[in-house]
Amino acid sequence: MNKQAYMQLKILIKVLIALCIVTISGTFAYANIQTQGSPAGIVVPPEVNSNSLYSSNNRESKLSEQGMSGFVTLDSSQTSENNLKYAEAFNDRGIVYAEKKQFNLAISEFNKALEAHPAYATAYNNRGITYAKTRQFDYAISDFNKALEIRPIHADAYKNRGTAYAEKGEFDYAIRDFSKAVILKPEFADAYFGRGLANAAIGQLDYAILDFNQVIEIAPTHTKAYVSRGILQVRLSQTSKACSDWEGACKYGDCYFIKKAKKDDLCE
Repeated sequence: MNKQAYMQLKILIKVLIALCIVTISGTFAYANIQTQGSPAGIVVPPEVNSNSLYSSNNRESKLSEQGMSGFVTLDSSQTSENNLKYAEAFNDRGIVYAEKKQFNLAISEFNKALEAHPAYATAYNNRGITYAKTRQFDYAISDFNKALEIRPIHADAYKNRGTAYAEKGEFDYAIRDFSKAVILKPEFADAYFGRGLANAAIGQLDYAILDFNQVIEIAPTHTKAYVSRGILQVRLSQTSKACSDWEGACKYGDCYFIKKAKKDDLCE
């Protein structure tokens, strides 16, 4: 490997460490429980873009600022079933605010959801994501803990808590949580990907490659898995495999690494 290629390798390793932080955070995904209707007085949110990280109920209505400003007062005479309906509606509205990056308003809605139904694991999970997106990781982890206390088989909460730990640089805890997530949800590509990045961050490159292999098997168009595996292949002196991976990423739309590698004579 010539000096230029070696310097490129050092840059790639730095890129991978950046991926361990930036890309893991991109795997946060809001969730809800599908409702069959919302209580009178609560304006429900619109359908969220299907390509978004957020998930919400299918709604044909369009969001209006006037509609989003409506509030409902809960009282002790309401049944727990009605309170859950209110909680679900507040949760959905929180997702819409989060989608608009109005995180303080989103947290306020998730707070209302939990006031209406304190055992609502989904709202704890979503509020935790919102805290994480505002880099309040300790609050986020506390919320994920609560979600898991209520619902111990909540695979998304394990993955999200793992992501928060990874953001804090606590990669061993992150790996533990990602592992629990994939046990509960074996086809969970984001959890395998997060674990792969966390393994790479602590130097467990062989394990990381196995995780990226699993991601690609589950989600063959996952460009970041190809890119990340390629970076590790270079680190393991498997340059031809790295080039193949970056070609794979380019096939699905991310050509930056293969173009850069060819320019620097790392790939043909």
